[in-house]
Amino acid sequence: MGGKVPRFLLQSWLVLGQATLLEEELRRIWTEVLPTVQAESPPLIVRQLEAKHGSITADPLQPTQTTQACILLDVFQAKATSSAAPALRLDVGLLAGAHAACNFRAFWAKGRGSALDWVPKELRLCDLYHVLLVEDEYILDSFARAPPVCRIFPVDPHEAAELPFVRLPWAPGEPLPDLSGIVSFHAYSVYSAEAQWNPQRWLQEPDFWNAHFTALMQQGLLNICLTEESCQGDVAPYRLMFWEDISTEFLECIARGITPIFLGTPAIYEYVERNVLLTRWRFETAEEMMATISTLSSPQGVLEHGTRVFMERQGNYFLSRLYWRQDPRLRALLLASAAQRQQRLQPLGKVDASPPVMEIVICVASAAYNRAARDIIRTTWGSEKHLRTGFGIVLVRVLFFLGQSDGASAEHSETGDIVLLPDLPENFSSIWLKTAAILKFGADYFKGFAQPGRSGPGRLRFLIKCDDDAFLDIDAVAADIMASAPVGLLWGHVMALVEPNRNASDKYFVPHEVYPMQYYPPYARGMAYALSEDVVLPLGAALYEGRIDPFPYREDVSVGLYILELARSGRVRVVPHQRKDAMPLDFKEHCAGPQSSNPVLVMHRFDPATGSCLWKLVQERRSEVAKGATRNADFCSCSRLARQAL
Repeated sequence: MGGKVPRFLLQSWLVLGQATLLEEELRRIWTEVLPTVQAESPPLIVRQLEAKHGSITADPLQPTQTTQACILLDVFQAKATSSAAPALRLDVGLLAGAHAACNFRAFWAKGRGSALDWVPKELRLCDLYHVLLVEDEYILDSFARAPPVCRIFPVDPHEAAELPFVRLPWAPGEPLPDLSGIVSFHAYSVYSAEAQWNPQRWLQEPDFWNAHFTALMQQGLLNICLTEESCQGDVAPYRLMFWEDISTEFLECIARGITPIFLGTPAIYEYVERNVLLTRWRFETAEEMMATISTLSSPQGVLEHGTRVFMERQGNYFLSRLYWRQDPRLRALLLASAAQRQQRLQPLGKVDASPPVMEIVICVASAAYNRAARDIIRTTWGSEKHLRTGFGIVLVRVLFFLGQSDGASAEHSETGDIVLLPDLPENFSSIWLKTAAILKFGADYFKGFAQPGRSGPGRLRFLIKCDDDAFLDIDAVAADIMASAPVGLLWGHVMALVEPNRNASDKYFVPHEVYPMQYYPPYARGMAYALSEDVVLPLGAALYEGRIDPFPYREDVSVGLYILELARSGRVRVVPHQRKDAMPLDFKEHCAGPQSSNPVLVMHRFDPATGSCLWKLVQERRSEVAKGATRNADFCSCSRLARQAL
C-alpha cells in the first residue's frame, strides 16, 4: 500500500500551494523509509498547524463524501522562546472539517517549551484526534495526572551523534590514578540557544551556587569551563549539570560514557525512569552536590563505587545507541502508524465477529531428533491458530525450524508446520545460523512473501523466537505483548552488562579479537523473546544483504549485537521490555524455590511429562475468565503432582 496520497487530497494540496519542508520530509520518510520497517501502512496526509490570532488553525482539506482508509497527521511545531506563550485554542470548526478525510487522526505536539503550554489545557483535542504524540515531559506529566480520553504516546525527540567513548582513568583491578579534576562543569552552556527554553536552575540563585563552585575548585575537585573553547578536549569522567529538562549535553555525556552528576527535576526524573538510564548521581541540594563530588573524587569513593560506575557507563553507552540514533521524525511516524493499528484493541462484546487485531508468529528452534518436544507443543500451547481475547482475535502461527534431513522432510510432509533449512548441521555451533534464518523468515513473512498465508493490513504483528523446551502460557504472553509498546519492542528475559566468556575450553567462549568490549549489549535469553515488526523487517533484511557482521557464537547475544548495529545506523529504535521475573531460566528449579507462587509467562526446561497438566490449567483459567473471574494459574502444581507420582 505504501504511502500513496489519495487523488482528491493531492489535488487539494496543489490548490493550496507548496507544502512546507517538514510536510515534504514526513511524506518522503513515510513512502521511502517506513516500508522498510513496517509493511502495509496506510496512506498519510500531513498538515502543519499554525497559531494565528490566538487560534490553532491549518489550511483546509478538500471535503469528501466518504471517509478514507488513511492517517491524517496534524503537526504543531513549538517555536523556541523564553517568554510566556500567549493563550491558544483550537479552531475546532476548521480543523473538524478534516474528519471526513481519514478514518484515523493523530496530533503531534512537536518540540518542547512554553509554546506548547496550551496543549494539556485544550480539552477538545481528543474530540478531534484518536492519539496525541507528545515530546515535552511537562505535557506528559500533565496528562499522567489528568489522563485524557484518547491515547498518549511519548515521542523521544533526541538524537545523539556517534561520539568517541571517554576512557575512565581507572579500571577494576588496576592501581588508583590521580583523581584531581575528574568532575567538570561546562558553565558556558547557559548562553546556548537551548538554554532559552531549557534553563539551568543554578541561575535562579547564582551567588549561592557560585560560592559552592568556588569551594570545590579550591579543593581541586571541580574544573569549570567558562567558554566553549576551554572545554575542547575535556575528558573528565563526571559532568556537573543543572538543566531543567533533558538536554543535548546530558545525552551526549551518556553516549560518550561520561557520568552525569545532575540536579534532579521532575522532567529529567520521568525521562530517565521511562528509558531505564543508569544515572543514580542525582542531588537536590547544594550539600548533596558537595558530598557527591567529594565522595566520587576520593580513593575510597573509587574503591566503593568505581566498578559500578565502570559498568553503568558501558550500559548507557549501549542504550544511547539503541535509543538515539534513529530519526525522531521516523519514530513519530512509526508511532502514528502503530497507533492506527492499535486503535482496534478495544474491549469488544462479540469477539468472534471481529477481524484479527494482532498476529504473533512463533518460530521454534528445534532439531529432527526432538519430535517428542514438538508434538507436546502441537497438542498444547501451539495447537490453536486463534486466541480469543477481550480485545479481539489474535492470530497465532507456530512453525518449527529444522536442519534438512530425511526425517525432517517426512515430518514436514506430515504436519506442514516445518521450515527446512538446507545444509544446516544440527549441533550447538550452528544454532546462531538457525536464529538468523528465523529472523530472515520473519522479515519475509511480514512483507507477505513467505508462506503459509498472508497477513492482512491493519493489525499489530510480532515475532517470537523460542526453544522447543519452553512451554508458553500463550494467553498471558499474548496479553502481555498486547499491552506492551507497539514499536521498538524487545520483550523477554533481558540480560544487561554480561561479560563475554574468555575460557577457551567453554562452549560459550568468545575470543577477545572477535568481541573486545568488556560487556555485551542488552539481549534477551534465547528461551523465548519477542520482537515487533519494525525491528524484524530491517533485521532480517540486513542479515540477508550482509550489512551486519555475523556473530557465530551465542545466538541470543548475536541478536542483541545485530540490533545494536542497526540502532547505531538509525534503522531501528529498541526499548528492552524486561520480563525476567516471569521467565525463570529453569522452571523446575523455580518451582522448588520460595518464588514458586509468582506468575510465570514462559516455563523453560519444563518436565515434558507435565505438558498436558500445564495446558489443562490454561484451559481451566479460560473458563473462569469467561465467567468474569481473574486469577493466575498455579503451574508449579503440575511439578508437585509429577514428583508425587514418582
